[in-house]
Amino acid sequence: MTTSILERFVNFTRASDLQSHYVVNLERAQLPRLSEAVDDVREIRADFRFFHDLQGLRTIKGEASCQVSLSCQRCGEPLSLTLKSTFCSTPDAQKARSLRLGDKLDLVETDEEGQFDVLQYLEDCLLLELPYAPVHEEGQCARAGEFWSYGELDEKAAQSPFAVLGELELGKDGE
Repeated sequence: MTTSILERFVNFTRASDLQSHYVVNLERAQLPRLSEAVDDVREIRADFRFFHDLQGLRTIKGEASCQVSLSCQRCGEPLSLTLKSTFCSTPDAQKARSLRLGDKLDLVETDEEGQFDVLQYLEDCLLLELPYAPVHEEGQCARAGEFWSYGELDEKAAQSPFAVLGELELGKDGE
């Protein structure tokens, strides 16, 4: 069953039993934490399916992607990036550990009724793809030619800060 309508909560067991497949375009309002973390977000798309894997684990597997605009940490100018997350997770933590699959699958939680917050999960996956310090590619930054250099240090900057302190102390003794 393939659908383009996505509710916030999905019953993980039922979706796995039905082998539900979702191909959806999401609105930025559906992912408020992502919207707050970036300057702009567009074209949010997710393609994922629920199923039982060969070991009988209930599984969600797929990918989510979007276009975001951030501020370059070097020049402050807008920077456009494509975030793409691939994921494979299960709520069957105990069984995954017993099969020693805990490092191959991410573990997710469902509530006591088996409901899974799929929108929060997709948002988490995309948030994890955000760069720690977004910057333009080398040579693309608006300020690259001004005072930024890539891999080149002047002689004074290459010196150890402790060596510079030592020179200052020697200068004081000589006075």
